[in-house]
Amino acid sequence: MIPILIVNIITLLLIVLNVVYFKSQKYLFLFIPCMLFLPAYYGIEISKIFPIIEIRRIMFCVFYFYVFVNRKKYISNTDLSIKTISKEYSFLILSFTLRIVSCSYYLAEHLQAYKTILEIVFEEILLLVCIHIMSLSREDLLKLINIIVWSSTVIFAVGIFESFTFIRPFDFLYTVSRSVLNEHYVRLGLLRATTTFGMPVVFGGVCLIVFPAIIYMMLKTNQKKYYMAFIINVMAIIHSGARSAQLFFCFLMVIFPLFIWNKDEVKKYFKSLFISILIVGIFVLLLCKLSPKYEYFYEGSAKAVLNEVGFDFELDANVPEGVEGYGDNDSTGSYSRVAEFSGIKYALEKNFWFGLGDGCDQRNEIRYLWFGKWKPHKAIDIGIVEVFMTEGVIGFLAFLCLFIFIMYTIIKMKNGLEKRICFLTVIAYLLSTLGTSNIFSFLFAFVAIIMSYQKVQNNMID
Repeated sequence: MIPILIVNIITLLLIVLNVVYFKSQKYLFLFIPCMLFLPAYYGIEISKIFPIIEIRRIMFCVFYFYVFVNRKKYISNTDLSIKTISKEYSFLILSFTLRIVSCSYYLAEHLQAYKTILEIVFEEILLLVCIHIMSLSREDLLKLINIIVWSSTVIFAVGIFESFTFIRPFDFLYTVSRSVLNEHYVRLGLLRATTTFGMPVVFGGVCLIVFPAIIYMMLKTNQKKYYMAFIINVMAIIHSGARSAQLFFCFLMVIFPLFIWNKDEVKKYFKSLFISILIVGIFVLLLCKLSPKYEYFYEGSAKAVLNEVGFDFELDANVPEGVEGYGDNDSTGSYSRVAEFSGIKYALEKNFWFGLGDGCDQRNEIRYLWFGKWKPHKAIDIGIVEVFMTEGVIGFLAFLCLFIFIMYTIIKMKNGLEKRICFLTVIAYLLSTLGTSNIFSFLFAFVAIIMSYQKVQNNMID
């Protein structure tokens, strides 16, 4: 009874917020965080033969209607003329075309192909078109990034709460009867943070992707409140238990100064980094003194990461009474990820151009070379492997075209903090795909932002 009451209250609140933001012509600032963070299991289920009507997708429809009603300009015939399309947008169009072609190959065999094409058109192409129509100003973009940072911070804080308490608040939003990816893992005595992302590694990947945005707001505004966002981000990555995200996060912190050419920005960055890491360190030490359970967790987390770079710590040693150890993944470490690259070979041998088709994991078609033998596997945890296995070489070319567009667009931006943060975000996203599958919602939110920044810097809007 209580879960039903909670989800009803949340749904009612969301409806009220939709009305308020729509009428105030600020719907974008509600839609984007909901697009990024609402779970797939929060929706309406009509029948098992029909897909779930996710609340997130209902908000896509509302957003598109909002853009139509409040548009600042129409897309004219000139806008749609092939002659007026710049080189980088040709790559973007080619990327979408190749993905649709790749998925179309399996239309006669799998219903998933229809679903994937609809997602490409409805959640990616239309999203970018609508953001283009809105012609966001520099102030709009700064506000949007700020909202992404703070909504992420709330989600990360909930993830930390989950890890300590084993209470998962977002499970109250599970409104469908069918099984939707929403895994629970205990590692080193604490629950791995997941929140709305279904898997801890995806949660860790999101922490990694959002990190450059936090640094951007920290340097752009010079406001100390972003220290809190940074600190919560660090703690969330630790409590995700995702070793790849933890390693890559350290890497991003180290390489970011290479992207800073302004001495004042360098000083701000190192000051912010020092204060934030110091606070995290003090907090962790206090927790370790508070309980051997927490000491085992943080010490074990550090050792697990160090094991990935050549050390050989025993992670299940000195386990406190009543606490679970590291788990099965301890014995294989990063080998489980490395082995997944063999899936590219398997998929290309099966179908070089089109791969195995989207949904191949659900059809039990995935095979990895595991200690010399091809064995079935239930998931794809590496982004580039996902591209080859689901869409083949054509899908990879589409992915390549998309990143050519992204890099071309960033290179054309004027030199400044925004340009450097965009480069760092590209690196962060690509690194995240080495630990989990592609997080397309964040990728296309980023694409929409850099497209808008380019328009602002080209003086296309006032």
